[in-house]
Amino acid sequence: MYILNKFSSETYLSITIMLLPISYVIGNFALNTNIILLILFSFFIKNFRLYCKNLNFKVKILIYFIIFYFGVFNYFVTNVDYWSLKSIFYLRFLILILIINFFFKFHKKKLVTIFNFYFIFSLLVSIDTLIQYFYGKDLFGYSKIYDYGRLTGPFGEEAIVGFYLFVFSIITYVFLQLNNSKFS
Repeated sequence: MYILNKFSSETYLSITIMLLPISYVIGNFALNTNIILLILFSFFIKNFRLYCKNLNFKVKILIYFIIFYFGVFNYFVTNVDYWSLKSIFYLRFLILILIINFFFKFHKKKLVTIFNFYFIFSLLVSIDTLIQYFYGKDLFGYSKIYDYGRLTGPFGEEAIVGFYLFVFSIITYVFLQLNNSKFS
């Protein structure tokens, strides 16, 4: 219990942000659990609550519009219980955008560490995918999908390695290049 009290909510927030690429590789359950933990940790940060109170008027209008859209959409669907619950769960992505924006504004020192971790993990996924390309199986024993000739890397049956590498390596590379040019 002492270890849990030793770290602040901001430390937990940065750890969960750092674990996003790993949870993406593990699967939907791990990714959704990570996002929910990210939201929970952010609500314990006093600065985040103040940040949400002082949001830009346009951002508040956008949030209200999205909530209104979900309400109108739920009014016209036939399976109201299913879509109402699904609409509530989609709001986590809106909150996730606010959390990441907050993190970019107030935790700039930790961003370099996080993006370096993203880059290293993307490099490992790239190496695993190249091994799958040349040898037919990757380090985890997954074969490429022969129906389409697509590589899956560590994602098993899902052919999403290209999207993953785009999101976590190219954007990370651009961030690190911009960050290095600021200090040069």
